[in-house]
Amino acid sequence: ISLTNTKDTLTYLYQTVDQAIMSLTSIQQQWNKMGANYKDLYDNIDQMQEHKLSLIPDDLKAAKQSWNDIHKDAEFISKDIAFKQEKTN
Repeated sequence: ISLTNTKDTLTYLYQTVDQAIMSLTSIQQQWNKMGANYKDLYDNIDQMQEHKLSLIPDDLKAAKQSWNDIHKDAEFISKDIAFKQEKTN
C-alpha cells in the first residue's frame, strides 16, 4: 500500500511539474515575442515615418496588456503549484 501511495504521489508531482513546464514555456514564448517587438521598435524608431509614430501609444498599450497577461499567468502558476504542494504535504 505504501508503494502504491508513493507511486501515486510521484505521478501527481510529475504531472504538476510537467504542466508547470508547459505553462512556463508558453510564458517564455510570450516574453520573447514582446522582447522582439520592443527591440524592433527601438531599432527602427529613428527611421519611422512621422505618420507611423502616432501608432506607438497603441503599441505600448498592447505591450502593457501583454505584460499584464504574462504576469497574471505567472501568478496563477505560482499559486497553483503552491496549492498542490500544500495538498501533498
